[in-house]
Amino acid sequence: MNIFFIIIVFIAAFPNTGYPQAEGNVISASGNEVEVNIGSADGVAIGQELRIYREETSIHPATGRIIKGGSKDICIIAVTGVDSNASRGSIKSCVEGERPEKGDKVSKGGKGGEAPAVQSALPAPIPEAPVGKGDLYIKTEPPGAIIIIDGKELTNKTPVSIPFLKAGTHNVSIRKDNMGLDTQVNVVPDDITKVSLKLEAMKGRLKVISNPPESKVFLDGELKGETPLIIKNVVSGPHNLRLEKEGYVDKKEIIKIDIEKVNEYSYILKPVSILSIKSNIDGASVKINDKDIGVTPIEIKLEPGKYKVAVSKNYYKGSTSYVNLSIKERKEMNIVLEGEKGIVIITSVTPGANIFIDGNRVGVTPFRSDLISAGEHIVLVQLNGFKDWQKKVEIVKDKSLQLEVKLEPLTGRLWVKTSPPGAYVLIDGQKVGTTPIENLEVNTGKRIVVIKKERYNEISETINISPDRDYKIYKKMNRGEYENITSW
Repeated sequence: MNIFFIIIVFIAAFPNTGYPQAEGNVISASGNEVEVNIGSADGVAIGQELRIYREETSIHPATGRIIKGGSKDICIIAVTGVDSNASRGSIKSCVEGERPEKGDKVSKGGKGGEAPAVQSALPAPIPEAPVGKGDLYIKTEPPGAIIIIDGKELTNKTPVSIPFLKAGTHNVSIRKDNMGLDTQVNVVPDDITKVSLKLEAMKGRLKVISNPPESKVFLDGELKGETPLIIKNVVSGPHNLRLEKEGYVDKKEIIKIDIEKVNEYSYILKPVSILSIKSNIDGASVKINDKDIGVTPIEIKLEPGKYKVAVSKNYYKGSTSYVNLSIKERKEMNIVLEGEKGIVIITSVTPGANIFIDGNRVGVTPFRSDLISAGEHIVLVQLNGFKDWQKKVEIVKDKSLQLEVKLEPLTGRLWVKTSPPGAYVLIDGQKVGTTPIENLEVNTGKRIVVIKKERYNEISETINISPDRDYKIYKKMNRGEYENITSW
């Protein structure tokens, strides 16, 4: 009874005053580096000092109960890095023979935890606020971030140097796009405090509700679950949200996620109707109420109602119509697009050449037609003994396209040698040179070759030139009769 009375008197005499609220434990300790589980959310800032201590206990000899016997200082650490719920620091000083261990207590200044039973008859001293001013240098990864210090946004972006700041703790917020960081920095008087921070994606939570429930939720194309649904750790900024449920119209929306809050979106899904659109020309563009939907053939899920349907394709007359859809109705539309027409005129130096458009024979030169559909076409002109002429053309609605075709004759190659050389060579009466003649292009078909040389008998021969083939003549010329040596 007397022992209990003494303990009550002692506690009443020495109340727990001057002990800070930010308390936690050592997570890990290796060498001079210590990590604890209190951070910027608890008011911890880079440059601050944290006290590491250990609670002492004993066992009551009579009852066997554990009795707390106060606390024992271990060391002081200086904070070098801060996250929202954790801090890292280096050992500044330790009680002789002591080192921090996992599970030790930590407090943000003063005597953390419960007041020690026997430490001092006075409350823990309140640390004096630093006096003076200092410089703060902040760089971030990535750079170019906005800095907000104690609620005031700076003009310059990181990396940035802020001179003549009041010494002590400052609240620092950093933002860039959807990344950021909130922390506290302790500015040392008459010195430059340098801080390097890596920005992380800011996140929030998304809550999706739908009527009817159990609708599939897709966020940025990825299935996340069914409504009602809360999605945690969603990066801040815009996202594509889509809801799907069988028998109902899909709901699509670009949403914005704000940080550190629950972003709630609620939807009422409407029963679906189906509109199927086909056209005689596949790949025609489809617009519903002037909004691009896709190309034919296509099926579209729509809410019941009246819609404007426009179908179009290059070189065809477009079609616009209106359709009414009832609840859960399925309706089909078959659209016939009529091709536009243009005028084509084709002439050639050599008449009677066959004309083909897109592989179909349409007539001979000279040619004229105003029934050719507008658009791109392949025109081919052919005539025996001449090279094919081909061209890709575009026919425009109600406009005339005129083509003047010059057909090139097919040729073979002629070689002529004589003994003696220097003889004149004529082909179909036209002089082409003197022997020896090599690799001479000659129009295909039957040709009369005449070889003449002064004091020698004239030689005349009819030959047949084939396309892309060589024809070789070798003649021995005599003053009297000539001898045909060879032809190859």
